[in-house]
Amino acid sequence: MANVDFPKGFRPITNFAGTAPRLTTYTAVDSVAFYEGQPVALNGDGKVCAWVVDATYYKTGLGVVAGYLAVATTDRTVQVYDDVNQEYEVQSDGATIAGIGTLIGINFGVTNISSGTASTGQSIAEITHDSGSASNDSTTPRPFRGIRFATDPKNEIASTNPRIIVKMNQKNHILTGESTALS
Repeated sequence: MANVDFPKGFRPITNFAGTAPRLTTYTAVDSVAFYEGQPVALNGDGKVCAWVVDATYYKTGLGVVAGYLAVATTDRTVQVYDDVNQEYEVQSDGATIAGIGTLIGINFGVTNISSGTASTGQSIAEITHDSGSASNDSTTPRPFRGIRFATDPKNEIASTNPRIIVKMNQKNHILTGESTALS
């Protein structure tokens, strides 16, 4: 039986110490909607914005949005899971993940990063199944590292759309000091 293709963005999970994920409140730009589970960045004004994971901005990640915010005409606040060590459960975007035994340490890109469903407020971001690689640089930005497969018995790891546990690479996280804000 194959996995259901039902992306829910990046869902924070309890950390290794068993404590709840850290939430921090930030000011957000007014020009875009934010969806529950959407990876976001911090712009040059210190405001949460949509994350553009490309050659220029792949080192600007902040974390993942908690909740839904519609487009507004003024700045507003948003809560973000922003711990550098936060782990997330996320679905692969449609194929099996090559090298199942070598998932640990593999870097993945993101697809549908700024997309979501307004009626549910849910992000549809997924990791890209075809971009798993050890490389993560400006030529091939892959900001999330595979940790393990999700342990749900209904998660068929050899099937399409498997769910895996990932965390943002420190070099891609803006709070590590290695990154710079979006301009």
